Amino acid sequence: MSLSLKRLRGQWLANLGRDILKVRFQKQSARGREVYPVLASYNITNRCDMRCGYCGYPQMDRRELETKDVLRVLEKIRPGIPALDITGGEPLIRKDIDEVMAYGYHLGFAPFILNTNLLNMHRHEGILDRVDQLIVSLDSTDPAVWDSLVGVKGATERVMGALRRYAAAQDEKSFQININAVILPDHLDQILPILDFAAKIGVSFNAVPRVDGFTPNPQLVGNPQYQALIDELIRRKEQGYPVLNTNLYLRRVRDFLPYRCYATVTPKVGPLGEVFYPCTKVHWKAANLLEEPSLWAVLKRAYRTAPRHHCGHLCYMSCYMEPIHYLEHPISFLLEGHLKRLVGKREPELKKTG
Repeated sequence: MSLSLKRLRGQWLANLGRDILKVRFQKQSARGREVYPVLASYNITNRCDMRCGYCGYPQMDRRELETKDVLRVLEKIRPGIPALDITGGEPLIRKDIDEVMAYGYHLGFAPFILNTNLLNMHRHEGILDRVDQLIVSLDSTDPAVWDSLVGVKGATERVMGALRRYAAAQDEKSFQININAVILPDHLDQILPILDFAAKIGVSFNAVPRVDGFTPNPQLVGNPQYQALIDELIRRKEQGYPVLNTNLYLRRVRDFLPYRCYATVTPKVGPLGEVFYPCTKVHWKAANLLEEPSLWAVLKRAYRTAPRHHCGHLCYMSCYMEPIHYLEHPISFLLEGHLKRLVGKREPELKKTG
């Protein structure tokens, strides 16, 4: 087993359980979808050493907090919120990232997750003793394709090399890796080779359709090649491939079906400590954590006093959709083995068949 169950906080299970009861058995509040946070996401920086064509981070505000204030933000997130995802931009760009991750681990976030492209992980390998999961971006295994997409020569070989290296360290260091691939309309044929690569090196795989602002990329909507790809991902998951997406998520994004959003189950904090309510897509800032007692206090106040937000769109982002599936269909969530994955059981290498 690659992670001890002691790294999963009882509070995480308690919040998840209370949310399941609220969603399934209680009437919706007059002010919206008031849920207990299960996992917060802290976008620690908008800076990145890649220039992905579908990503808006290079054009975003590059200001960020000093180390002492970042640590204060972590302290403000922790009360009432058991798990944390450190994301960006590219978090490994920050020179203080080792100190930040060590402090988050000290505060007891579990699961404790880092989103990264791994380009600079060789300079920060101490982080591997702190994290429960690494979420690594990879949209193609073909250097001719992905180097061009991210604007960095040699990026594909460097990232894939790092994935091989750190996949081999998962059991020793007690963490798991999940490859996150964006499904791009011009590169639909790139997704299954990434899944094959993930299965070969023993890591999980997650695929998400490209989203432009609030809406799915129009070239994916009703695209029979895209729908066939999603069908194949579902089929391969049933065969034992390490697909981390829930079946319900895959079925919904196949045809971009409607769903009910409970965005604050995974609240988002920006680089300057700003709290987005109810989500980053609506982009309404409820408060700044440096001026508040805690993130949970901000959310509880927003539930009572903030205007009820109807974005009018569904963004189909997995960070919002997948937790909803855990709440609406907990039995399916358990049967698909997602709780085991969340506490750190890494994906075994796919058994050879035939």
